[in-house]
Order: sequence, then C-alpha cells, then structure tokens
Amino acid sequence: MAKILIADDDSTLRDMLRAAFERDGHEVSQAADGEAAVAQMRETLFGLVVLDISMPDKSGPQVLAQLKQENAPIPPTMILSAKVSHELVRQCVDAGAKDFVIKPFNLPVLVQRAAKLIEKNSKPPVKR
Repeated sequence: MAKILIADDDSTLRDMLRAAFERDGHEVSQAADGEAAVAQMRETLFGLVVLDISMPDKSGPQVLAQLKQENAPIPPTMILSAKVSHELVRQCVDAGAKDFVIKPFNLPVLVQRAAKLIEKNSKPPVKR
C-alpha cells in the first residue's frame, strides 16, 4: 500500500480522509498548511498527495511550484477545491497536479480516484 500525505487546514476533513485511506491499508501523514506539506514532501516520497487549494502559508499549486523550482520529485497529486474554473484547473495541472476534485465530493469516489493514481504511478514504465 502507499504512503499518502493529506494537506488541508480543515482538521475534520483531514481526519475523514485519513480514516478512509487507512481503511484501505495506506499509511497516512497529515499537514495543516502549505509549509508543513512542503517540509514533509522533501523528507518522504509519497505515493499520493492530497492538497487543498487554499491553505495558510502556501496554496496547493504554490506547494507544487516550490517543489518543481527545487527540482524535487512531485508525487501524484490530487487538488481539492470548493471553487472551480478552467483557469484554476489549468494552473493546478501546470503546477504538476494529476487530478482536481471539487468540494463537496463523494468520499468513495475520491478514494477510488486516488487508488487509480497510486496504481498508475506504481507500475514500472513500459519498455519499447
């Protein structure tokens, strides 16, 4: 199973996601703000990161942009947001996000989408 980082300033949401991912056998870490997320992502190679789009210190896209600037590996990342626009989704994808989930979301669907991201990332590249 994967190591997952959940970064969101809403502790209730973090706990709900942690419980869902741990039920599936994943090891879960949490961060309450963007700076803490960056620090953990520097230390640990996660199989999935779930980032809130707006957190204290740094937004989800700013976290990814900082890692990219540092040439640090960016794990498969899912951005959570209550707001949505084409520009916002493009900004997140350009920063390195692989998925964009609109709040409120269906928890089983989010967990299923997360599993697909983890599985896709864990497969070795196909040799040609």
